[in-house]
Amino acid sequence: MYAKLRQTVSSTQVPRNVLRGALLVALVLSLFFTAAPSALAQSTFKLLHTFSGPDGASPSGDLVRDSAGNIYGVTKRGGLPCTHGGNGGCGTLFRITAAGAFSVLHAFTGGADGEFPVGGLTVDNDAVFGTTAGDLIYHTCGGHSAPGSCGSIFELTKTGTFVVLHDFDGLTVGEAEPMGPVSLDASGNIYGTTIGTVFKLDRVGGLTVLHTFLGPKTGDGSLPEGRLMIDTAGNIFGTTVLGGTGCVVTGGCGTVFKIDPSGVETILSNFTWKTGWEVGPALVRDPAGNFFATTFEFASGWGSVFELSTAGVKTVLHNFPHSFAGHDGIYPQGLVRDAAGNLYGSTQSGGLYGPGSVFKINTAGKEKVLYSFTGGADGAGPAGSVILDGAGNLYGTCSQTSNPAMPGTVFELTLP
Repeated sequence: MYAKLRQTVSSTQVPRNVLRGALLVALVLSLFFTAAPSALAQSTFKLLHTFSGPDGASPSGDLVRDSAGNIYGVTKRGGLPCTHGGNGGCGTLFRITAAGAFSVLHAFTGGADGEFPVGGLTVDNDAVFGTTAGDLIYHTCGGHSAPGSCGSIFELTKTGTFVVLHDFDGLTVGEAEPMGPVSLDASGNIYGTTIGTVFKLDRVGGLTVLHTFLGPKTGDGSLPEGRLMIDTAGNIFGTTVLGGTGCVVTGGCGTVFKIDPSGVETILSNFTWKTGWEVGPALVRDPAGNFFATTFEFASGWGSVFELSTAGVKTVLHNFPHSFAGHDGIYPQGLVRDAAGNLYGSTQSGGLYGPGSVFKINTAGKEKVLYSFTGGADGAGPAGSVILDGAGNLYGTCSQTSNPAMPGTVFELTLP
């Protein structure tokens, strides 16, 4: 278990990251995009791809790697013009091979295949799965009059075929706007979240709503946007951005929840102003069963990294302090954990120059900035969790650069 560094307490629509991140990154870019490359870099930074618009714009969500070392990701805009006439494109699904070759595997049209893939991807047996959130710009979701406008679940098969597995109709409970990635169990069933539910999609296409969140100010969770975790007993674990009893007057500060195989939900932890609020998009777990994740904000800082023990004790491992002068980051994204127990993540903004950072927290709880983005060609506004390969290299995306003609990057960070 990690050292208890800061404090220990008992546990008791466009995504907000997109809007807040865009505004904050725009601000820091105006201040910092001419800065020199990071003097802190003991890691080696490498650009794998810079987007230009037709190949995608504003990459979002988590990357994944298959067994051959190919990297897959999505962009929420760019690609083909949307069929309903929207500007900016409906997003792309891309691949970067182990040799570094980039290709667009699917350009979303805004039709039956969906649009606005913000949730990131999941790989299982070399097939790639993901979601589209639907038409969050023109708000045509409803009545199933426009297939794909309420979101979809898709698969890129091993052979490279793009298949829509489920088209959300906007009519029934849970049938609208999945904003997170999906997870698969050992039998190949697919689990995920919409803006207010947890669902299961079986391998023959039947969708079951496992839990409907009651919403803010009810004590239940609200806005589940992250990746779900499924254990060998069939229990489902996840986070909600808001909700819970920790600060219910304001709509809740977020929760960590569990849904057992019978469908019973248990809130494992309620967050407060003191322990951080707006719980981050993904849980990671150690072999002992302890959870780790981030909060987007903190009472005395711009977010935190926390541990939730099997006994329900919440410990803040690192607090990103309120400071714009050389601090380590603002608004941490999701985490990844290596075999030795070190945690890695990125911040949407902040760092040495302002447009974000990549950080490490070791098993003693000490935080170190591995790379600070300049906002130039290397990118700005890291999006989604970083991922690790077998050699310990990190991969991630930035949602933009200082040049509007280059709307995002994919990077590799080789650790010392």
